[in-house]
Amino acid sequence: MKNIKFTVIVGAIMIMVSFTSCLKDRLEVENLNNPDMAKVLSTPEDLKGVASGLYQEWFSLGHSSSNGPAMPLITMADHQTCSWGNFGMRALSSEPRAAFNNLPTYDYVTNFQVFVETRFSIISQANDVLSSVLLNGAQIGAEGSENNMVLAWAYFNRGLAYAQIGMLYDASPIATHEDLTNTDLQSYQTVTAQAISDFDEAITYCSSSFTLPAPWFAGVALTNAQLKMMINSYAARYMVLSARTKAENDATDWTKVKTYAENGIDFDLSVMCESNLWYSSYIAQSASPTWLHTDLRVINLMDPAYPDRYSDDGTEPDPKFATSNDARLTTYFDEIESCGFRPERGYYHFSTYKFNRYNYLYDNWINGIAYDYKVTENDMYLAEALLHTAGSKTTVAQLINKTRVSIGTLAALDGTETDAALMDAIFYERALELVYTGVGIEFCDMRRRDMLQYGTLLHFPVPGAHLEIYGLDYYTYGGVENADGINTSNTGWFK
Repeated sequence: MKNIKFTVIVGAIMIMVSFTSCLKDRLEVENLNNPDMAKVLSTPEDLKGVASGLYQEWFSLGHSSSNGPAMPLITMADHQTCSWGNFGMRALSSEPRAAFNNLPTYDYVTNFQVFVETRFSIISQANDVLSSVLLNGAQIGAEGSENNMVLAWAYFNRGLAYAQIGMLYDASPIATHEDLTNTDLQSYQTVTAQAISDFDEAITYCSSSFTLPAPWFAGVALTNAQLKMMINSYAARYMVLSARTKAENDATDWTKVKTYAENGIDFDLSVMCESNLWYSSYIAQSASPTWLHTDLRVINLMDPAYPDRYSDDGTEPDPKFATSNDARLTTYFDEIESCGFRPERGYYHFSTYKFNRYNYLYDNWINGIAYDYKVTENDMYLAEALLHTAGSKTTVAQLINKTRVSIGTLAALDGTETDAALMDAIFYERALELVYTGVGIEFCDMRRRDMLQYGTLLHFPVPGAHLEIYGLDYYTYGGVENADGINTSNTGWFK
């Protein structure tokens, strides 16, 4: 690997962003890696200003349909389905699976390249803040009274950026405020470890009493205690979701996950989306009546007698619609009389169901509440960690029952079930309750159980345009011909 300064990489990448991204829901991000940085960060208020926009950039650009991989990820997971080519959905969910087009000229390159670039932008800005305070002695607030608040926020958001890169890409450079010279591409395991280290640093700074300014988190003034809970939950998420295989999942430090989840959120992390400041075009466009439908694999979870795939010859299921004791089949899903997808692209895309919980974001076009992290997600990490660490199965059952019984109206579990049955129940709740929340959850849940369809890539390669900057040869993953169980799935829920 060639050594290239991280700041040079980011600078070049930001130039590419300005020329390659003109889609309407793109939030323009100023390139802060320029000769006027000293001027930009010349006062404590400047530092706070840089810090204030970090999570908004992470959330909104992560939830962008045009500049992120959220929509293709959920179709690759066979959780939602769509035959349209937009955003790379059709190419990545085709059957049999094909290799990912990693060329800089790919029509949907922005979904995979710009996503990394926005994460780099967050890392760079967080490094500037951390360097100003920790290395250059900047004092924020009276005699530095707000330093810990800003440091906690900067470490947390840098951790979020590295965590998503580590979760979805095979490698990345790592730069911290202490070392901008470690410029070789690092493995996803090392990138994820950096993210967890950042989360842990952020947690230590939350020992001080403070309240975040409301605009920093979508109008909610989080206390230090609430921020600490939030960081713990995100740490649990990304420790778990970074696993590429079942073997890696089983080898996760579940004791540490348990500690994070025990100290995690007791409130949903939601934002009130409005216009192009806080938004989730991912959810809004997914809710369009003519776009994503729910894959029959998910419907089959609620009604095992119902087919988990549409007939190859286009014959409708008989009966046309499923039945279930789970109330969510009728409250979370709409029955579709006809599917408007193109038959020549494969009936495997077809579905007679559509997820309806966030239709208001489409109806009001982006305006409304969007979630990135629900309490249920944290509960399920705790339940899973308890099973992996021989913890209380009664507690596991109680955690599952919080949604299984109160929302699904299914029979309660009591902890006498087998570990396998409880684990299945955990993933069942995750499949129904976490839809369209954290980006990539469905994909990662299938990946870490060796259930991604044969030939599905297990992570994205370093974007082709970046390989050119790094001076590296082109490569890619995915496709049945590349199924090796390391970078591309060689198993799956069906073949």
